[in-house]
Amino acid sequence: MSSKVMCLVALAAPSPWSTASAQAPTRFGGPSLASLFDQGVERFGSIDIPMNNAGVDASGKDVADLPTDVWDTAMRTNLYGTFFWRRRFVQLRKQAEDGGKIIDVTSVHEDRPWPPATPTT
Repeated sequence: MSSKVMCLVALAAPSPWSTASAQAPTRFGGPSLASLFDQGVERFGSIDIPMNNAGVDASGKDVADLPTDVWDTAMRTNLYGTFFWRRRFVQLRKQAEDGGKIIDVTSVHEDRPWPPATPTT
């Protein structure tokens, strides 16, 4: 997958004075996303506040002309990718027996949709 398909940034730092880490998996899906969290825990000891900035638009085509594979890529990135990394984060926080925070960065298009962007709103 290209960087146009997905960008997931996981930031992890054990304290405000520590070094943070940014990672972008090369593909969306369970194993690659779970391994990001596992690497972060190995490096920092825990991940307390991940930031999700994953998302693609479905090419700006009218929904009547939208190819299924373009729709599928948008849904797998925007929905499935978010689910997989959230699930892994919650699993890790349960093991640590303390809470955490999740930061999601979203598009303006949930507030300002337009007809060609229908698949992403």
